[in-house]
Amino acid sequence: MKKDLENHDVPVSGWVILDPACHFFKSKKLLKPHEGEIQAAGTILVLACGNGVQTVAELIDDTPVLSGTDTLFLGEIKRINQFEKRCNLCGNCIVDSFAGLCPLTRCPKRMLNGPCGGSFHGFCEVDKNMPCVWDEIIKKQEKMGYIKISCEIVPPQDWSKSVQMKVGDEG
Repeated sequence: MKKDLENHDVPVSGWVILDPACHFFKSKKLLKPHEGEIQAAGTILVLACGNGVQTVAELIDDTPVLSGTDTLFLGEIKRINQFEKRCNLCGNCIVDSFAGLCPLTRCPKRMLNGPCGGSFHGFCEVDKNMPCVWDEIIKKQEKMGYIKISCEIVPPQDWSKSVQMKVGDEG
């Protein structure tokens, strides 16, 4: 990124890798030796998730901090430049019922009551390169010695729980 910016005549006063950027005390320690570079910067570009950007913005409160990414979810790095969506931070975790996998997050159709019937050879019909989470749930349950597909209908997700309530709110 430094080379790309400089190739476009954007001055770069320095750079540092914060691993992970969202760890407040670790990032504070890692940024300390770079105070001069930070002071010389007109803007700080952070290539991290939204939580990492906010952490850096809190640590560097006198310089604009820009996000270099669009955070869509909490995920896992599977390979370099390949991320897998794992959690929507919904506030109503259901993975215990689904072999530790979240169909709400990992299914593009958000299917909570079983597979849609459109998958083919274990892959999703919406994204042919994505494994069908329901296929993975069933295979994992088989491996554990049981299949727990309930006849009970799972109600739609209550997204109001994903928003932190303010002090004084009831609910």
